[in-house]
Amino acid sequence: MSITLKSSTTLRSARTRTGYDLKVYDDCWGTLWLYGHEYGPTMLIRAEGVESAHSIAIDASKTINADEMWEAYGFDNEAAYQERVTQLANPYNDGEYPDLSEGYQYQSNSSGTGIVNVGYYEWYREAEASDFQGCERLRITVVGDYQICPECGCDMYLCSCEYGKSRAALRAAVQKIN
Repeated sequence: MSITLKSSTTLRSARTRTGYDLKVYDDCWGTLWLYGHEYGPTMLIRAEGVESAHSIAIDASKTINADEMWEAYGFDNEAAYQERVTQLANPYNDGEYPDLSEGYQYQSNSSGTGIVNVGYYEWYREAEASDFQGCERLRITVVGDYQICPECGCDMYLCSCEYGKSRAALRAAVQKIN
C-alpha cells in the first residue's frame, strides 16, 4: 500500500531511526518513494511514478570526477580511454562510442560530467506505511494539513503507540460505517 500525501502538504525532511538525515525531494504531488543502496535508504522522494522518482534520484546524485571517466566506460586505464577518445575525435572515424559500464548512469540534467556511479545495489520502491509505523524506521516532517499524536509526537495517521492505535481503530470504524 503506497503513501500519498495531501496536496496541501510539503515534505521537508526525513531521518532514519539511527539519526541519518535522508535527502528529501518533493515533486509537489504523488507517491512517496524510497531510494537507496546496499547500506539502506538515502533519499525520500515524492513523485508521480517510478520513472519520475528514479529520474529525480539520479539527477540529485553527485556526478563522478572527470578523472574517473575511463572506469565508467569500462576501460582498464586512463591511457586506453584517452586513446579511444582521440580516435573518436578523428572526423573520418566511423567507430561507435563506448557504452557506460554496469553501475553507472547518465543524468538527464547533466551537471558536472553528467555520469553518476549508482553502484551495483541501487534500489527504489514505494514507501509503505510499515516504513513509518511508530516512527521507528523513518521520521518524516511534513508541513501542512496533518495531526500530531499527543502521546508520541508523530503523525496521527501513522502512529502505533496506544493512543494512536485507539484513534486508528476509531477512524477505521467510522470509515466502515460511512
